[in-house]
Amino acid sequence: MSEDTVVVHDRRFGGQPDEPDKAAVESVLHSSLRVLRRRRMIAAAVLVGFVVPAGIFVMRRPPIYQATARILIERSDELTSVLKDPAGGGPPIDNFFQTQIQLLRGRPIVVKAIQEIRLWESAEFARPLNASSTAEAVSRSGVIDQFLLHLTVTPVPDTHLLNVTFRASDPDVATNAVNALTTTYQREQAASQGEDSSNLMGWINDRLAEQRRRLKSSEAALQTYMASHDAVSVEDRQNIVVQKLSDLNTAVTRAKTERMTKEALYRQLEAVHDDPSALDSLPIVLSNAVLQQLRGQLAELKQRELAMSQEFGDRHPGLIKLRSEIELTTRRLGAELAKLTESVRNDFVAAEAIEQDLTRALNAQKREVVQLNQKSLDYGSLQRQATSDRQIYERLLTESQTRGVAGKSAERTIHVVESAERPLAPIGPQNARDFLLVIAAGLLLAIGTPLTLEVLDHRIKTPTDIEQHLHLPCLAMVPKILKGAGLRGPVMTSEPTGYNEAFRRIRAAVSAKTKPPVASRLLVTSAAPNEGKSLVAVNLAIALAKAGQRVLLLDADLRRPTVHINFDLNASPGFSNLLRRDADTQTIQGTSIPNLFVLTSGTDHFDAAELLASPNLQVLLSALETRFSWIIFDSPPVGPVADACIIARVAPQTLFVVAADSTSVGAAASAINQLKAADAKIVGVVLNRADLEHSAYYYWPYHQAQYGAYYTARTDGRAYSRVGNS
Repeated sequence: MSEDTVVVHDRRFGGQPDEPDKAAVESVLHSSLRVLRRRRMIAAAVLVGFVVPAGIFVMRRPPIYQATARILIERSDELTSVLKDPAGGGPPIDNFFQTQIQLLRGRPIVVKAIQEIRLWESAEFARPLNASSTAEAVSRSGVIDQFLLHLTVTPVPDTHLLNVTFRASDPDVATNAVNALTTTYQREQAASQGEDSSNLMGWINDRLAEQRRRLKSSEAALQTYMASHDAVSVEDRQNIVVQKLSDLNTAVTRAKTERMTKEALYRQLEAVHDDPSALDSLPIVLSNAVLQQLRGQLAELKQRELAMSQEFGDRHPGLIKLRSEIELTTRRLGAELAKLTESVRNDFVAAEAIEQDLTRALNAQKREVVQLNQKSLDYGSLQRQATSDRQIYERLLTESQTRGVAGKSAERTIHVVESAERPLAPIGPQNARDFLLVIAAGLLLAIGTPLTLEVLDHRIKTPTDIEQHLHLPCLAMVPKILKGAGLRGPVMTSEPTGYNEAFRRIRAAVSAKTKPPVASRLLVTSAAPNEGKSLVAVNLAIALAKAGQRVLLLDADLRRPTVHINFDLNASPGFSNLLRRDADTQTIQGTSIPNLFVLTSGTDHFDAAELLASPNLQVLLSALETRFSWIIFDSPPVGPVADACIIARVAPQTLFVVAADSTSVGAAASAINQLKAADAKIVGVVLNRADLEHSAYYYWPYHQAQYGAYYTARTDGRAYSRVGNS
């Protein structure tokens, strides 16, 4: 769990928060106090910037006076009883009062009230108007909208009363505005009711006279039609004609069926007339007794003929006589069949004639029905027109009589029950309470703004940020150096100051990880330029040298070297020349500080990464390890180039530098991940340019009161104040 996390203790069983919970709460409180102290100028600016203008606005608000009048609005009982809906319906009373409220707030009435009291002459409603200003000019000036903002009209529950309230900074203006508005409303509504009633009665009377003429004309047209077309018995005749049409339709259907049956029988007889076998199968033939008798005789004679021809021969006299009888019987059978066929044909012709007669009668009856229907339609149209005209006339007549009765009394009665009186004291505003609210809001804003900025600020500011976000130990905080702090440059001295002590702490931390007598290689790098890595490398080298160890400060930043500037040395020949083997180790230069030597960057090299990756680097370092206890690499930053990751492979330890209030968490984490990908062993992080005065890390009370005084000492009667802290 992080240091700034608040743990909520479970109190369901009556327990008390344990010590870790209290520590977490105190940590959050201390963190918030540190943020407020560090950003106190922002908090003060927000507080002053909000409270001062808001407080001035609150305290300079003018007083508000309220004047109220009460009016009574009632519908006429006589009018209600005459005009009420027979079914008991009608608009609810709420709609009526809402209508009156909107009329009371309507622009025509408001304009007349404003003109009556000359509202534009007051300071609060001042407008460039005069006594002769028209209603249109008043409306364009915007005073109406301002008037309505100060006006409130509310109905009193369960009554017919309306409260009309007006608020203004001048009590006289508030009183006059309410009284003028209610008086104008009462006067205008009375005039409007009289004018509306008169106009409506005139319109109704005109429509009544016109409708009377239309009714007379439609009734005369109906009587004329009835007389000329005998339309009195249209309905009775229509029933008879329709019944007759139905009967004829049935008779025609029956005659057509009978004709079709007889026609089919006749056609069948004609078709099988020459086919005896088919003829014998017809039902009409089978049912004819004469034909059946003749057919029997003919069959018997033919059988006898066959027997005699076999016994006596074809010339026998008896056989010749028998054949004469057969011929005679055959002719009688044909005659009888022809007679039957003719009889069937006559039945078919008669049925066809009956069908045609009935069809002609049906068509005639249809024409009669059509004519009767047309007469009925004309008669019905005239009758409906007359009925409609009569209904409209009777309705207009009723409305005219009703309006005549209702016109004697007003539709609604309006009384001013209570006129507005001049208010004696203002109702607001409550400046003292609102000013306290402004202060409270300003304090909340002043506290919330720095905390919000802190949450949105992703820069590293304290060792806690390093431990939480980078998951590495913070070895020391190097104080920010102010101009005029008493230093001869950014180089540590032997004086007991917080600045010098920071590098002693770094020296102790990195020395604890060394394994003598092998020389230690230490890479000093950062995420981005201008974070103070070169300054840290220089001062750490000085601190190690002051501890009696031989130190080589190697400027491995072949692109933008700065080490030679700190010691006022020549940049070349140097490190790059040794890697190219165009110089020897004599290029290592001594300094004024015992045991501290510097290998400057050397001649510029555009392919610095390739030069550092050459095998010559390992050979050079092996040779230098025999002469020095420490080799400090001042390398380029990790972000822009790959030089630091290459050097990290030959340096067992890496010291990472971040600038307080400058390096972002994302940039630092990305750089550390790149170093770890190159198998770098990061011993810790140095927080450079720490503003101890304003940042006030977690021990700020101790640091401010005692920690700084710890470095105050007397030497030869001279007091040394701590330097490097801002």
